Amino acid sequence: MSKQQKYRVVWIEDNPQWHINEKKVLNDALSAKGMTLEYLQNISDSDDPGAECLKFLKDQIETEPEKIAGFVLDVLIPIENLSILGIAGVETSGGATTGIEIASNYLLNHSKKTTTKFKFSETPILFFSIAPGLTWKYPWMNQFPCTYIEKEEDGWQEEIKNWVNSLK
Repeated sequence: MSKQQKYRVVWIEDNPQWHINEKKVLNDALSAKGMTLEYLQNISDSDDPGAECLKFLKDQIETEPEKIAGFVLDVLIPIENLSILGIAGVETSGGATTGIEIASNYLLNHSKKTTTKFKFSETPILFFSIAPGLTWKYPWMNQFPCTYIEKEEDGWQEEIKNWVNSLK
């Protein structure tokens, strides 16, 4: 990585103000690799944080997508569907599976539902959520560079550092 290229990780989280420790661990680990963390900072006053998250993701992808080293996705983001991303017919179970649907239908295009010109099938995704063990429900995750960490689980800090160290 040359000095003028600054790679970044995009974090999609509807409540970043609640995750100060997680943000610090991510920032410190990324900073040690010369990378930055991009996330929505002023979302707590939003009437529609789910929509704000999807708009932010879309903007990040359209701005130098080749400099995105990875994604951190919250699974539970309050929004009904992915229409903001230009994807019709993808429901999120009332927000319960938003991060999973973003990965499957938008970033990885596993479902072949998006026409986005940007494909991130080789880009690591870290699912970071309070929802326990979702990977068994979505076996396609094993075909892509996906990692799942429970926020409440012991050792999450080390798991985040390991994930960051795996980024190229």
